[in-house]
Amino acid sequence: MTHTHPTLTYLDTNVYSRPFDDQTQSDIREEANAFLKIIAEVQSKRLILLGSDILGFEVDNILNDEKTSQSKGLFGDGGKAHR
Repeated sequence: MTHTHPTLTYLDTNVYSRPFDDQTQSDIREEANAFLKIIAEVQSKRLILLGSDILGFEVDNILNDEKTSQSKGLFGDGGKAHR
């Protein structure tokens, strides 16, 4: 039996806020859907989402307050690995 380990994955700040961007543009909608698929992989334990202090700082400083709050919900615990 082969045991596979989850893949460590790092995403840039803009990816966390993509689901909250204007979805009328097809490229933005496709990127948002891809991000949501990545989140599903994290939830199923096939991926581990990595963060950093810089990523946490950038998410905290998104100019749109609503986007900041929503992105923080996806970003989680301030830059630690998400399992």
